[in-house]
Amino acid sequence: MRTKLVVHVNLEDEARLIEALANIRNLLDEVGEDRAQVVLVANGGVVKLLPPGKNEKAGGVVEKLKRRGVTFRVCGNALRYYEIERSDLPDAWEVVPAGIVDIAALQQDGFAYVKP
Repeated sequence: MRTKLVVHVNLEDEARLIEALANIRNLLDEVGEDRAQVVLVANGGVVKLLPPGKNEKAGGVVEKLKRRGVTFRVCGNALRYYEIERSDLPDAWEVVPAGIVDIAALQQDGFAYVKP
């Protein structure tokens, strides 16, 4: 059986972002990359922590998890609201039109929802 998980982060809170990334790492360590499909969706104020230089600890972890098959999505609405350009983000992040719509669609596709 494949574990399908969507992790939602939205608060401008470095500790919660790091916790979310640690939860993902722990899941992959336990079940293995080949038995998990994980998507992290970022919307709201957390997008301010995504550009390089804003949170180097999280940035390095994101790159490692991306190599392990994790998908990282960021809300286009939040980027516009906080005036962050796509070009300001690391390549690991895929922009989706609306994070909340993406989360709902993933849940309808059988993804379990976690919000640290």
